[in-house]
Amino acid sequence: MINSISLKQRKLVLVILSFVALVLGKIAVVYILPTKYYYDNLRINSMVVGSGSMKAWGGSYVVAANIFRSINYLGLTTMYEWSLVLGVLLTTAIVVFLFFKSELSLLQELFWLACIVLLNIYIFTIGKDVIQFFFFYLVLLAILIPNVSIGMRVSLVAIIFIIEGLSFRSYFMLVAVFFIGIHFLLKYFHSKMDKVSILQLALTVVVFVYFFLIVSSIVFPAEYQSIVGSRANANSAREGSADAKSAIINLIPGNGLLISLINYPISAIRMMIPIELLFRGVSYIPFIIFQILITVFYLRIIVAFVMKPYIKTEYILSFEVFTAFLLVSFFFEPDFGSWVRHEMAAFPVFQSFVFSSYCGLDKMQKTKRFETRIAVQRRGI
Repeated sequence: MINSISLKQRKLVLVILSFVALVLGKIAVVYILPTKYYYDNLRINSMVVGSGSMKAWGGSYVVAANIFRSINYLGLTTMYEWSLVLGVLLTTAIVVFLFFKSELSLLQELFWLACIVLLNIYIFTIGKDVIQFFFFYLVLLAILIPNVSIGMRVSLVAIIFIIEGLSFRSYFMLVAVFFIGIHFLLKYFHSKMDKVSILQLALTVVVFVYFFLIVSSIVFPAEYQSIVGSRANANSAREGSADAKSAIINLIPGNGLLISLINYPISAIRMMIPIELLFRGVSYIPFIIFQILITVFYLRIIVAFVMKPYIKTEYILSFEVFTAFLLVSFFFEPDFGSWVRHEMAAFPVFQSFVFSSYCGLDKMQKTKRFETRIAVQRRGI
């Protein structure tokens, strides 16, 4: 009973601190961060209210403006009003998640609060990223559907990404392709796990990406050029600008196949372990710590998968979705600021395994869980 009450009290404290984190995020939006962080948000708000304060753009901006215009029942007119309303509603929606989880470790709790702050700075406001957050939320719901086969859930997730790719952000078509490929790769390794190491698994994923690049360069040369050249094209217009201080510049310039094959794993390491930002200013230190934490949790779930304990299907599928998202992002992200925004938009998926017992239990708890599972198996339950 004492342990039960203690756990409830700890969750209640974390819920309260979550709303404190919400307030901190909104204070940063209104009083601390410069407007350059919200050009897209301000532009979409201008398109929604028709103020003409910023030039209207086409493509996904029109889609986003139409969506927000259609749901603006409260008559919101400023980005800050949208930020407050969406922050309260969506923070409340994800805080409910805490009541369905077992006890989190201290590191997980701190990471949770950091996520709430970043979500309320970057995502929970009028803009394209909150729409992407909604698509990832739909993906999580598809993963969690009970009494449905894994094949059906995989199909639903792929369909959601295809719809998003066709209607909003085209590169999510590629996320759908990578997700299906990763799913079948892990399904194969799951049956061979006793003979496979983490290194072999990682190398196989790299070979999968390389195979995709090589085939694309031959069969779809135009699409290949748009993929491998997107980062350089995005950064070329901002060269020398103060806004491009956190730009991710390819180590080797050019779009040739060999150059792309060399740059890709380098970009992956740089984005997952962004220690280079230490040389760009101390203000980036919180981001470096945050990103490294994501990387640590991501590696923990890989270890859990390779060690072959019993892992719920929802964790495996969430891991596969996030892996596909990462693999595609390593191609496109032009700067570390955009990277953290888009990564936080994927929160509904990566929170599924980051805040699981596989990423938070200490050694003693893990051992107890393992011994309990073995006992259950021996009883034939």
